[in-house]
Amino acid sequence: MKSGCSLVNLAQELERQLATKQDLVVPSSLLQCRTDEGGELKMIVDTKRGDGGEYGVTDLARRQLAEKLKIPFAYFERMRTEQPGLLDRNVNTWLQTDSERRMIRTLDGRVRAVLSDRYRRLDNFDLAESVLPILQQLPEVRFESVELTDTRMYLKCITSRLTYEMAPGDVVQAGVVISNSEVGQGTLSVQPLLFRLVCRNGLIAADRTLRKTHVGRA
Repeated sequence: MKSGCSLVNLAQELERQLATKQDLVVPSSLLQCRTDEGGELKMIVDTKRGDGGEYGVTDLARRQLAEKLKIPFAYFERMRTEQPGLLDRNVNTWLQTDSERRMIRTLDGRVRAVLSDRYRRLDNFDLAESVLPILQQLPEVRFESVELTDTRMYLKCITSRLTYEMAPGDVVQAGVVISNSEVGQGTLSVQPLLFRLVCRNGLIAADRTLRKTHVGRA
């Protein structure tokens, strides 16, 4: 993942991810975990269609899995590192008795999120494809921050065309902050921004914020 990247880097990484990510929606009973002696956890996904397989599991996905199965995460991690066989017996027993369907989001051969099948996919590629052409047409626009991490995409841009001096020496410019998470770590949001040049900081106008939650129909 890229952190503190350029728009070109962002576009390249989003296109790369588009080709390698995969979402699988399956009953919990078709999921199975296997942990080796070194504590490396693998998730086996049986979709009955042949498009599943065996995946590594990220730190966030382990935490989400533990939460879904109501296993305290500290105990989950202790079993993983000290008693991997015990972890597998616990996890697989609870998966077999869980009636819920899960959305398993994968990227680069690893499970990156374990979510409900009601999770609504509002993905970074689609968001960037929609908003970047608009933002780049803003007069005298500059991108103050472009971030793409394992859990979030974040864009902050400012236009010097909209400038106002609040007090002598205290100049603000208008901008917008756009953020999104594909793995259940936040909503898709578009927030107006007043950017203070004196401190290189920003005040977000919360009452004008647009938010889209990642919850929909199963």
